[in-house]
Amino acid sequence: MKKCVTIILCFSIVILFGCGNKGSYDLRPVDDLSRSVKNAVNEDFDFHGLNVDDNGRKYYSYEINEMSAGAIGNLVKTFNDSNLTKGNQISLNVVFPISSGAWAAMFFMQNYSVEEGGIKIYDGMYYLHIKDQIHFSETACNPELYSEIEGIRELHIDKAIQDKAYDMGIDWYNYWPDLETIVIEEN
Repeated sequence: MKKCVTIILCFSIVILFGCGNKGSYDLRPVDDLSRSVKNAVNEDFDFHGLNVDDNGRKYYSYEINEMSAGAIGNLVKTFNDSNLTKGNQISLNVVFPISSGAWAAMFFMQNYSVEEGGIKIYDGMYYLHIKDQIHFSETACNPELYSEIEGIRELHIDKAIQDKAYDMGIDWYNYWPDLETIVIEEN
């Protein structure tokens, strides 16, 4: 009987902490904005946390579960439409799993810019940096994934992703007519 209880206990621990873990984690939202985003994005993204720096800038992090333009567009739209972002410096980092317990950055956004005269906060996400993670995932580096994001004015893009967009015939100005700056980042 004691051996049976031990086996059941060990099996339960494996289920709870091993097999039941999909390799990622979804933290509980920690503020009103992360709660409203979680309700809007449902299972497409897992919340990875919020960091606030000494200047009050809020850095939200999410793991993408659904590699689609619609899911990404919905995430960004939720941030853009929220009254909770108005007047606040907000950054959004999206990652994807590359191995058990590790993630790679897919893209980074923010609703503010740092200028000579100070910090300018926009009504929506202003800045987008698309990262080259081609050695981890071809799917995560598809430029078409960003087609449903609205309002980008400054685009930073890693060279390999820009090359891929060029080969696919993608013109970023078709996605974002108000685009003011494109910076190609060399890796």
